[in-house]
Amino acid sequence: MCKIIILYIATLVLLFDVVSLAKVDAQAPSKAQIAFNSDRDGNMEIYVMEVDGNKPRRLTNSPGEDSNQTWFSDGKKIAFCSFRDGNYEIYVMDADGNNQNNLTNNRAFDLCPDWFDPAYAKAVSAFGKLESTWGTIKVR
Repeated sequence: MCKIIILYIATLVLLFDVVSLAKVDAQAPSKAQIAFNSDRDGNMEIYVMEVDGNKPRRLTNSPGEDSNQTWFSDGKKIAFCSFRDGNYEIYVMDADGNNQNNLTNNRAFDLCPDWFDPAYAKAVSAFGKLESTWGTIKVR
């Protein structure tokens, strides 16, 4: 019984790792870059760099903190939160840092953006059965 439970847990861990790697690959831009935030210039800003750590480049330059960046699945857009207007709001920009646009504008803090990708709305277990995933979906 103990061996079956350990095998089941190992299978779940392996499945999680495979799904995580697939999601990382799906969310990475075609040029394979890493998006990160850093205060190396005295203020928290968003940067990108090559996967080997070379060529870091700052994408944002605002008086308030920019952070919590997330790639769109095609790698062409990045959503992030910013305190540039004195309140945390959700912004989106092109992967090169251009066209930074505020998507939210209200008194409440808007934090931790994420993109919905229908490919990850359902997960299939190692045994071929559908499993539930947690998350939110906005329907227009």
